[in-house]
This record gives sequence, structure tokens and C-alpha cells, in this order.
Amino acid sequence: MIYRFHLYFYCPNRLSELLAGNLENAEVFLENLASQELRTFRHRAIMIVAARVNFDPVQNMYILHFRICSLYSLKVNPNGLGNIEAEVEARLSTALLELFGGALPLFVENIDG
Repeated sequence: MIYRFHLYFYCPNRLSELLAGNLENAEVFLENLASQELRTFRHRAIMIVAARVNFDPVQNMYILHFRICSLYSLKVNPNGLGNIEAEVEARLSTALLELFGGALPLFVENIDG
């Protein structure tokens, strides 16, 4: 079975100082970071991550969008994936805070689908 969800992290404009270069390079960097963080996440659940970075000038914020897919078997996980969104959000939030320094506020939005 495939389960998909999206996580959005809203970061203040200071992010541009921390992610030097163009947005495409930042997206590749964040995809690698998230993939490394989720590599050992669950036994026999494969996490596929795609990242996008956009800037919203009205809010003066960067939006980090992670698209996450989990391939799993009900034979291996008969109870489904449990609260996988919250677990992935916690891991990625921790990784981003470690990367950017604990002072960077992150606001998270979770969207299924």
C-alpha cells in the first residue's frame, strides 16, 4: 500500500542567509537531508521524499514543502502506520532545527494526500 502526505515548514526570511545559492540547490540539499533522516525510520517502510522551497513575499517567509510517500505491507504492519505524520514531522523538525540553529522558528502544517 502507498500512503502519501505533505509537510510544510514556514521559516522567516533569515533562511536565505542559511541556504546560500539558488532554490533548486536548496531543494536538492533538503531532499538529501530528509532522506538521510528518514532512511532508518521504520522497518520495511520506504520513505520517498521530495522537497520544494518557495518564498512568499507577502508573509516574508520561506515555505519548505516535503512530499512524503510510504510504501508498506499490511502483512508486515497489520495495524497500518500508526501516527506516522507526527513521527516524520518530529524527525524533520529536529533535523531542520539542528541544521539552522535552535533559534529559527518553524511553523508546521500537515496535509494528507
